[in-house]
Amino acid sequence: MRSVLDCAGSPRDMGLDQGEAWRGAIRDRLARTGIASRRPRLATLAPWTSGRVLGAGFGRQLIRHYSHLAERMDAVARGADVSLEALVELFTLASRRGPSADVFSRPALGVFTGRDANPLQLARTLPGLVGSGSSWRLRRSRPEVGFASLELTLPWLVTAAAGLNEKGLGAVVVPRMEPPGSPGADIPTASLLVQECLQRFEALDAALDWCLKRPVTGNGLVLLADEHGESAAVEVAGTRRRVLRPQDGLIVSGAEAQARDRVRKAWNETQDSDAEALDAVLHSQREFGLPIDGVLVLDPKSRSLAVSSSHFDQVSETL
Repeated sequence: MRSVLDCAGSPRDMGLDQGEAWRGAIRDRLARTGIASRRPRLATLAPWTSGRVLGAGFGRQLIRHYSHLAERMDAVARGADVSLEALVELFTLASRRGPSADVFSRPALGVFTGRDANPLQLARTLPGLVGSGSSWRLRRSRPEVGFASLELTLPWLVTAAAGLNEKGLGAVVVPRMEPPGSPGADIPTASLLVQECLQRFEALDAALDWCLKRPVTGNGLVLLADEHGESAAVEVAGTRRRVLRPQDGLIVSGAEAQARDRVRKAWNETQDSDAEALDAVLHSQREFGLPIDGVLVLDPKSRSLAVSSSHFDQVSETL
């Protein structure tokens, strides 16, 4: 895993920083997926309101309800010198289930933990696709309005799979394992909530309220926790949402029910510290067919993010 990319300023500035820095990875991913990358000679607002890729669905939702992210995405496309339509197609590919799924939507297991005097942590497994052109990256966002945050993302995404902000709010999105044809199985947009929460909020309750009101689709959970030890998850099922609260200091999401049950059992039986137990439990899931390439752990209290992986050097960063 490479060094952290710093993106600062307006949404446009942050998008340009990302597009220019990760241009090679973005263009390589487009080439590997067969998506045309040619950028139009004259930029207009038309792509956001019309056309197969943007105007009929995701693009319209993005510009109406997540305008800062829409502006940032357009700037990433500019910085990488690719079309906005191509970047949106990469987003939908990253979010889609099935054989063509990107690492963003591959099976994963997400948990948050905290009991007794131990600090609360959020974690998720990181699936990998070796040789696919996909790679996890670390990014710091320093918006001119809102809170700075440290995030795990992909080169072509303006949102994040996980992150924490300078006020101690952490957020992790985890795809749920649902059968094909279930409501919202394709192109889930719950990941958009992660970036918005990190930029806007410092406490759990405000972030939860936002997540319940913003338009999203898909099948997944957004795990949230703050530095005061408050934690909860927002479950997204199609267009429906509900709040889940931890039981015995643990919430487990994603993967299959059998894997989730094993994690709960191992957690309740362990005598190790929270951090040691969490690492052992998550990595043990390789034995049961979950494609784990690494594990991400967030500690809201210390504002720290750690990634361990079989294909990357261990990385630990503090905001």
